[in-house]
Amino acid sequence: MRYYRALPGRTLVGYLVGVFFIFAGLGVVADMRIAPLLRPFDATGMLVTATANGVIAILFALGPMRSYRWFFPIAFAFMAGVMFRLGPFWEARAATWPPADMETALHRLVTDGRWASGLVVAGFVVLVLFIRTEGIRQTRMRAEIDLAHDIHASLVPPVALTAVGCEVRGLSIPSSEVGGDLADAYAQEGRLIACVADVAGHGVPAGALMAMVKSAVRLALPGRSGLETLFTHLNQMLVDLRRPDRFVTLACLRFDGSGTAEYALAGHFPILRVAAGTRTIERLENTAVPLGIQTGARFIAGGVPAAAGDLFVCFTDGLLEVRDRAGQELGMERLEALVAEHAARPLIEIERAVFGAARQHGPQMDDQTLVLVRMQ
Repeated sequence: MRYYRALPGRTLVGYLVGVFFIFAGLGVVADMRIAPLLRPFDATGMLVTATANGVIAILFALGPMRSYRWFFPIAFAFMAGVMFRLGPFWEARAATWPPADMETALHRLVTDGRWASGLVVAGFVVLVLFIRTEGIRQTRMRAEIDLAHDIHASLVPPVALTAVGCEVRGLSIPSSEVGGDLADAYAQEGRLIACVADVAGHGVPAGALMAMVKSAVRLALPGRSGLETLFTHLNQMLVDLRRPDRFVTLACLRFDGSGTAEYALAGHFPILRVAAGTRTIERLENTAVPLGIQTGARFIAGGVPAAAGDLFVCFTDGLLEVRDRAGQELGMERLEALVAEHAARPLIEIERAVFGAARQHGPQMDDQTLVLVRMQ
């Protein structure tokens, strides 16, 4: 159904014309049944029969583009009405036909045959052109989708990093070929930054903006300025795009081996912190609007202890908002309980447990991203 609705109008008309010609030709074949009755060729009757068959075929071809619940009953009613009306039509015309000989009947058969063959061949040619056009279009679209998928895979690969006394693991699963979520971790000059971002929207535009955010975060790491400066620069960059529908929520963690983790959030869900040896979860809450919404927005970075064994969890709403058949979301409480239960296990097991729980809860409707950082 989506395929037919997505067809350009010109292509759809070509498809329907091909269907009409083929079934109109079959209508002419049906008209040939009159020839053995030694009736002469009747151009008007043949045209009515052929047109009726072609229109009925178009109605059924349009079925996949409409609701099956009501469309096919109407199509069947139309077909029955046409047949009901054609009966008296043929009887009335038959009464006006003069007697005919064998030569006249053969002439009718030859003429009907030529018309039927011509219509079927014309329909076949039109459908071949339709298939060729659509084949080229679909091949081009598939190539573009594959390229977009490859670009996304190169921009957001799985994260597995150990540096600056931290073990980091991250994974982003897009809901389409190109997602708008970012999971990244980068270490340089004794500092490590880990972040999760969620760009508004999906597809190539969201993926392009996500790439910009990734580049900006990485470029900021070697400098001595903190996350507040990074968020301010990112916000101004996005505001300058003048696209109110293009905003980003962001959660960042920055480590430098000092025993303290710097964190900042912009419109994002809290970062979860689980202290070593406990199942108590602390929420590092958001205090700012998303990036790209407000000129001159203020962003404040905080600091928390980062001792050996502490676990930090960053995620996007695609994990929380998975719905089951009853419409209930996975939710923050279930995610926190899951993290607390598996907090002492290896990061890969925590990752599998979280994504496994999301899959079991319901179908994926949005990009799902998770970044885990454990202090060593």
